[in-house]
Amino acid sequence: MAKNVVRRGSAEAEAFDDPIILQALEFIRINSGFSIRVPDVARHLKRSRRTVEVRFKNVVGRSVLEEIQKVRLESIRKLVAHTATPFGQIALLSGLENATHLGAIFKNEFGMTMGEYREQKLND
Repeated sequence: MAKNVVRRGSAEAEAFDDPIILQALEFIRINSGFSIRVPDVARHLKRSRRTVEVRFKNVVGRSVLEEIQKVRLESIRKLVAHTATPFGQIALLSGLENATHLGAIFKNEFGMTMGEYREQKLND
């Protein structure tokens, strides 16, 4: 169960008592720019995929895949908002094939295009 919320920069990270979950969260955050998947997390933890999925869901309240996607989207959002990195390069850094695919995911998640989001953040 969550003990408290620890502020790290502009992002929030939850602290958990479970050392396996802490290892999983750290692995996901460190490797979010790579195309990691749930089996990669399980392999890193030296546990079965099912064990990791059940334990993660029970402790964190979301699936391992949801956490991977959440962390990846947050990284993408920061790159769009705070850098001039071309969208195609952000897509590649995020493990996606192209900016078009990334653009569709971004708009679905944040309700605006990457260009609109970047422009908005420049004006903030």
